[in-house]
Amino acid sequence: ELDKLSIDEALNHHPLYPDRSVAVVSVPAGAPGTATSSEGHSERKFRFVEACSDILSSVGCVTLAVDADGPGIVLADELSRRIGREKCKKVNWPTGPRDSYARGARDAAEQLEEAQRNNQPTPEVARTEHWARKDANEVLQHEGPEVLRQYMLDAQPLPIQGLFSFWSFWDQVYDLYQQGPKGLSWGVSTGWSTVDTCYQVTMQRSCQHMPLVTAVVAVSGRHMTSCLLTVAQHVVKDGQSANFSRRTPQLESRIISAFP
Repeated sequence: ELDKLSIDEALNHHPLYPDRSVAVVSVPAGAPGTATSSEGHSERKFRFVEACSDILSSVGCVTLAVDADGPGIVLADELSRRIGREKCKKVNWPTGPRDSYARGARDAAEQLEEAQRNNQPTPEVARTEHWARKDANEVLQHEGPEVLRQYMLDAQPLPIQGLFSFWSFWDQVYDLYQQGPKGLSWGVSTGWSTVDTCYQVTMQRSCQHMPLVTAVVAVSGRHMTSCLLTVAQHVVKDGQSANFSRRTPQLESRIISAFP
């Protein structure tokens, strides 16, 4: 019951929200030790969910603030399966300074990153045991109700098979932004280093039969053809092919002269 009372203290006793009321309930007899192997035992253990089905079906979101251990993971899985994963969120307790909201955690995380970059031992202030918390009561005791409230409000939706958020692809997107996987460039230089920082000619490498097309729109008389020829020259030097959608005898002669 201590976790239930801790969350109640953080959410329902805030001076800025005197009229706010959040229903906080505790699981009878606590979390199961392991995943229930007997269907009958499982139904008896979670009979309280069926008893509260009317209340649970009337709310739009259920936040699961279980312990950060094996039994807590089992409890969250069993509850979400019965309530519906699509309406459940889960509180993620801190595992170190990087995901901690406590005062001083950001400085400790920066010291930890610097030590890792320099292959140095973990600083004492950044050690995991100083920042990791197992449940709501630990957060309340060490950091207070304000920090506990932040963890509760930042609860994340449970993953649903086949449904993804933008952050599910963050590593891949950031990797592409850094010019390809593991530091390998996916683009060909345009010939101008200042332009390369903003744009490089990208080649479709995942499918040889589907070339990537770059469309360039410009005002006539602005020397865009000369710029494109320079870019095409660097593309061809890289072993790629370059095609122009608008072909004229004048353009063909310039291409031939540019690439003897």
